[in-house]
Amino acid sequence: NLDKKIDEKTIKYNSLINKQKEFISILSHEIKWPIASCIFQVDCLLDDINEWEYNEKYLKKELDLLNGQLLKSWELINKLFAVQKVDTDKMKLFLEKININSLLLDELEIYKKSEPQIHFFSMFDNKIWFIDLDKVHFKQVINNLINNSIKFADKNNPKIKIGISWNNDNITIKIEDNWNWIKNIDITKIFKKYETWNSWSIWIWMWLFLCKSIVELHWGTISAEKSKSLWWACFIIKLTNK
Repeated sequence: NLDKKIDEKTIKYNSLINKQKEFISILSHEIKWPIASCIFQVDCLLDDINEWEYNEKYLKKELDLLNGQLLKSWELINKLFAVQKVDTDKMKLFLEKININSLLLDELEIYKKSEPQIHFFSMFDNKIWFIDLDKVHFKQVINNLINNSIKFADKNNPKIKIGISWNNDNITIKIEDNWNWIKNIDITKIFKKYETWNSWSIWIWMWLFLCKSIVELHWGTISAEKSKSLWWACFIIKLTNK
């Protein structure tokens, strides 16, 4: 029995190491590509400026592309630092009494103004008042899930539903979208740090791993399922209202 357990642990450990290597390989490519692209764009801009072969529209277009690549690199590096904080137990919470309804409504209003093409639906339970939250970190969770929903909502008729309910001291937050990105994915693995399906998925899973870590620091849980109302992805956060 002991030998069997050692073999099982060894297989599990080797599997994790292989996933980590794959993760690092994809991550290295994702960091290297935008930086290399930035260097190339700057070289082209310098050549054009030296030869005076440019116009304002061209210059603005190139600078916008450059800015996008830099922001992408910055976002990924920030995620890496956040993951490292979780791994080393350095992510600490500053808890304060927060009105969870107000927090979600404020964030929703921002997205309604910045994403007018999205049909937002909301369902809030007015019985919920204040709970202990780290406002900054919890906003990261909400913003990440909403941003992912915006990215993956149906392009022709994008819909996102946000709801919050209260039952027996338990608070449930649901964020749903209406695109079938979750259709062919193993839902049980999407919160694992080293799980990847392809190069673009690394962006999603890193944030989902961080969402899970932050929610668990708040003594809560996060899960995913197929949406029962919009029929596609639904993320569920459960917190204790003490």
